[in-house]
Amino acid sequence: MSISFVLYTAGGLLFAIAPHFSHSLADSLLRRLPPLSGWEPTPATEVYNWTVLSVSMMATISACAFIAWRDPRHYRALAVPIMCSKGLSSAAGLLLLVTHAHYAIYLAIFLTDFPLLVITFVLWRRFYVEENP
Repeated sequence: MSISFVLYTAGGLLFAIAPHFSHSLADSLLRRLPPLSGWEPTPATEVYNWTVLSVSMMATISACAFIAWRDPRHYRALAVPIMCSKGLSSAAGLLLLVTHAHYAIYLAIFLTDFPLLVITFVLWRRFYVEENP
């Protein structure tokens, strides 16, 4: 949970401070990979309403991770909102990739959030099973 707290806080700050950079960097790096080199760049936007929602979500899961970090067994239920967030964003990234457009940012969402979901689930399950055999 300490790593989650640092990761989500840093991500939220990056979204808040440099919204365009947070999208364009991931997009640019992924499109340099040979299988993705022919993909279109994600269109730039000047409307950053998604930033407010992203920062809000990151602040919420950062708070959950911070509280759980203090006592992971006692506060293990706080992993559930984190898993919901990562699960929904993973599914949305994949759905947008399949139904909307082949933008690298959609793949980046899935490739970052799905492993975080799995790691959080494995750790949550470990603490949950230990307490509820």
